[in-house]
Amino acid sequence: MKTSALMLITAVIYGLYGLGFLFTPDLLIGQYGGELSAIGAFTTQLYGSLLIGVAVMCWLGQDGARTEGLNAMLMGLFVGITLSIIVLLYNQFTSTTANNWVWLPIVIQVLLAVGYGYAWFGTPRLKDPPENVDID
Repeated sequence: MKTSALMLITAVIYGLYGLGFLFTPDLLIGQYGGELSAIGAFTTQLYGSLLIGVAVMCWLGQDGARTEGLNAMLMGLFVGITLSIIVLLYNQFTSTTANNWVWLPIVIQVLLAVGYGYAWFGTPRLKDPPENVDID
């Protein structure tokens, strides 16, 4: 899969989840068997705003050249997604309120982690051209 397609998929998924967490945190968390306190709703909305920011970053970066900046985005996404898998699995196996809906984001995150792992480790990385090179 091309990196641009992976970033487009990430932008759509994270954008949709981000909007859900931002505008309907109680409804979305309720689907996973949880209930939110006031501070929980606030934190979930902050997380939603962060997901929307990541979605915008992926959307705008999907057609970029394979520069050091894009490489940094790919590695950051790989690390963040991998950490989220650990949190999701821990919650799924230790929480008394988690239900089978939690497996959906786990599967999504694992597939994204595999994609970003391949994009980072399995493809050549180009560097930005030196600043003193005239490309005219």
